[in-house]
Amino acid sequence: MREEFGRFHPVVNILFYAFILGITMFVNHPIMLFISFLFATVYFVIVYKNKKIKKLTGLLGLFIFAGLINPLFSHRGMTVLFFLPTGNAVTLESIIYGMFAAGILVTVMIWIFTFQKIVTEDKIMAVFGKIVPTLALIFSMVLKFVPAFVAHAKETSDVNRVMAVANGSDINKMNFIRKVKMQVKNFSITATWALENSVDTADSMASRGYGVKRRTNFNNYKLTLRDIIALIWIIFLGGIVVLGCIFGCVKTHYYPMLYIEENKYATLVYITYSALCATPILINIMEEIRWLRLKSKI
Repeated sequence: MREEFGRFHPVVNILFYAFILGITMFVNHPIMLFISFLFATVYFVIVYKNKKIKKLTGLLGLFIFAGLINPLFSHRGMTVLFFLPTGNAVTLESIIYGMFAAGILVTVMIWIFTFQKIVTEDKIMAVFGKIVPTLALIFSMVLKFVPAFVAHAKETSDVNRVMAVANGSDINKMNFIRKVKMQVKNFSITATWALENSVDTADSMASRGYGVKRRTNFNNYKLTLRDIIALIWIIFLGGIVVLGCIFGCVKTHYYPMLYIEENKYATLVYITYSALCATPILINIMEEIRWLRLKSKI
């Protein structure tokens, strides 16, 4: 399946992620979190296909680790399961809330992985270049710099490992101190490269006239009819979900005991939020169907 949502106007992409990330992070409800996680995972698979599935399995360990942290520091709740050697109680409510908080972290990270693929640097500059040009530039540079830093760090590590093997060292039999020294060396080389690269970037921007008072902002994105329809769709669904959350249609209490508070409009909020999260997936499915119809007419 081809990724079509990324071809929409940057305003559509950014507005969608603003709603999704905001609701995921600030709505304290397990069903809403599960809906967000489910569609985030499906969309991640569509965007990356089989290239970065290992990232999802890696997030499982992060989920378990982050979920177990909360009961060690928070001892609120009425259902005491057992006591730690320090005498502090471990409660069922603290474990549930810890898993919920870990779920938020993992879900947001999955959405951000797709955000990095869909919302590129030029899209950020196109939307915010005229409004807040400095912040837009910094954010776009960060989005580009972080993957480049990680890639250079991996390249540096691989080169140093090859050099160590060439010098007769056995990587698998290195003691802890030598491994730490190698990692410090890798970080030092990568940090030096990052600083030199930032200086080169600053000199290049200065030589091209960045910072002058009169500067233009060009982008090749134009709002089309389908972009306007998508904007209305996202604003309509997102507005319903936000209003439903504000007026308490879906509310969860974790302390002193777990209690999910809902009213007659809760089902409407769940369905609406599911439709909002599924928007990129539905767009891709519709485009795939359209493409197959065109191929059948050839």
